[in-house]
Amino acid sequence: MVNLHDGKEFDFIADLEDANKRENELFDILNSKKIELKTEMREWVKTGNIFIEMECYGKPSGVMASQSYFWVHELRNPKTNTPVVYMMFPIKIIRGIANLHKNTRYISGIGENGGASGVLVSVSELFNYWTKLVDWDE
Repeated sequence: MVNLHDGKEFDFIADLEDANKRENELFDILNSKKIELKTEMREWVKTGNIFIEMECYGKPSGVMASQSYFWVHELRNPKTNTPVVYMMFPIKIIRGIANLHKNTRYISGIGENGGASGVLVSVSELFNYWTKLVDWDE
């Protein structure tokens, strides 16, 4: 046990065992579950927003039609190409958009041939909302 500056004790072996367990769980997810990846390359850095597609040519698409176990949103630093990756259940994204509706903007007529529509959401507000969820197991 190591005594930390705040008086709490830290058990390195227990923490290492827990970390190994979680790494194995992540490995299993990445190798056995369907994952949908969306990558933001440039504009999110300038605007602080990401676009989440919800419909294309009048039919559910993007997060609304996803059959994935996890939705993965990758934010890339355009200068260094360094990724920051967030994984979330698709339903949590939909709930986040619904709860942040005052801070989102609906956009249509974008994407290939202008058929896509969805919401523009503040990255910081959406991820802040997700991290405050109490029930992560829904």
